[in-house]
Amino acid sequence: MKNALGNFKSKMKSVAVSIRFSAVISWQASKLYFLLRIILQIVTALLPATLVLVSKALIDLLVEATREESKERFTKLILLLSLTVGIKLFQTVISKLMELLTGIHQDLIGNHINLKTMEQTNRLDLSYFDSPKFHDEFLNARNDSHALSVLAWSTINLISFSVQMIAAAVILAKLHWIFMLLLIVLSIPSIIIERRFTQRIYNWSRKRAPEERRMGYIMSIVTDRYYAKEVRLYGLFGSMLSRYMELWSKWFREKKRWSFQKAAFIVFCSLLPEFGIMVITIFVCLRIMDSTLTIGDFGLYTAMAAQMVASVWGMISVITGIYENDLKINNYRKFLSWKSVLLPGGSLKPSMHPRIEFINVCFRYPNTERYILKHINFTIMPKEKVALVGVNGAGKTTIIKLLLRFYDVTEGQILIDGINVRDYDTKELRKAYGVMFQDLTNYAFTVRENITISDIDNTDSEEQLLEACHISGVDKLTKKWNSGLDTYLTKQFDDMGEELSGGEWQKIALARAFYHRAGIIVLDEPTAALDAEAEYKLFSQYTQLFHDSGAILISHRLSSMTLADRILVLEDGSIIENGPHPELMKNNGRYAYLFTLQAERYQVSRSESTYTEYPA
Repeated sequence: MKNALGNFKSKMKSVAVSIRFSAVISWQASKLYFLLRIILQIVTALLPATLVLVSKALIDLLVEATREESKERFTKLILLLSLTVGIKLFQTVISKLMELLTGIHQDLIGNHINLKTMEQTNRLDLSYFDSPKFHDEFLNARNDSHALSVLAWSTINLISFSVQMIAAAVILAKLHWIFMLLLIVLSIPSIIIERRFTQRIYNWSRKRAPEERRMGYIMSIVTDRYYAKEVRLYGLFGSMLSRYMELWSKWFREKKRWSFQKAAFIVFCSLLPEFGIMVITIFVCLRIMDSTLTIGDFGLYTAMAAQMVASVWGMISVITGIYENDLKINNYRKFLSWKSVLLPGGSLKPSMHPRIEFINVCFRYPNTERYILKHINFTIMPKEKVALVGVNGAGKTTIIKLLLRFYDVTEGQILIDGINVRDYDTKELRKAYGVMFQDLTNYAFTVRENITISDIDNTDSEEQLLEACHISGVDKLTKKWNSGLDTYLTKQFDDMGEELSGGEWQKIALARAFYHRAGIIVLDEPTAALDAEAEYKLFSQYTQLFHDSGAILISHRLSSMTLADRILVLEDGSIIENGPHPELMKNNGRYAYLFTLQAERYQVSRSESTYTEYPA
């Protein structure tokens, strides 16, 4: 008993916190609509009882008028009829006004919640996106966020139903207090059943989040343009549909079972209050027959009995909704409470051409045991051009992520001009790099917007934009299009948009990196999707491209790496060679082996086809 009481108190405290949280969200979305909806809700709650009382007086007056006519009764009749019509018209106006205000306010609340969700997601580290659990929790948070707008108004509705119940109870008490108590007692089983099933169904729903996410993913494969070609090429629709239906059928079977169980109990419980109304109706009829009550009292007490049941049921529904939404609100509040795992950055701003040092750096991704980098040591001098070479999974891209402080090192330290990277302002630190990632990011914006997005505070520099386009080769693309730099890329939002090849998108990404005009340019596989001519042109301009900046290059085409001042060769998370190209070739180590292997392949290509690779 003591534990049950403690759990109840704890739950009520949680509900109160969620109600306050939701009310704050509603208030922040719009103070005006918040206040207007509260006022109208209270007025709406008082109208039904007022109308019933007027109707009782009207019926009694009509009964009296049939026995004896008088001028006073006629005047009173006109007044009561006017009140009845006026109240009904007022109810209609209030109802429509409530619909209008509610719709507008809900849109404002929804937008406010979306903004908070986007802001919170932007604050989180990349490590969150590496976790399947995060994606499950994020899906739950997004699905449950609508409960924020519902919960605050559930509280107002609870007040409204309470007012209606009290009004009905006061009137029924004049008939006999036992009737008020009878209707309340007969409604209690519904409260218990609703609460139990609400908890069980919500717990089941949360456990099904991974399956729901899989269903969403499979649906995106079938409907998303990104997968459209392969779905048709390999005839994947049948297979994807089969996977989707397998997941959905299991979900639906369980959902249907819970729904039938809940419905069976609720139907039984909903019949109980009707017996109470029948008892009251019979009692009122008997009292009218012995002239203790008037004909008007029949309408009054039966209406109040119905209102009593309806208000109790409304309260049950609202309480159940609050309980259910409290679970959802807690989930959303938990999402908003997630904090960055990165240690807070300092206030320093890096120099334009910094010296970078990795000192005994080890790193493993969160929630994993395998080390990606093992005791890495190297230095990059100001304006030095360094290449990172190694097979897939060697740790090259991970080094870039650590430089940009998307993650903190597990062991060791990274120094920028002799100062720990954590002492720099994170935003200012990232501005020091112009980066083109291996997994290109394509935006369904114009060419101009796609490129200038890398320097969002300086999007109007036409000279800077044209230079970036020339260096990357984008200018040759835009000359073919009528709208030039204002051409939309993809047809996602514009029928006149241009669809690009992988190599063309890579040129856009290169232009974006160069437009940033950072002190260090980072190119991760910059020529992977470029044709031989474009690649040759790009690296022929190497000296011009990086004449006043440092550079970090990652590429599997080792012929392009020969232009770097120094090459770091990584294998299994460790640096096994470090030096300029001639020195590494002379050492005849891993780098020399890989370079010779590629060179032999290029020579075979020359002898068997017209394709030529530019000389190293």
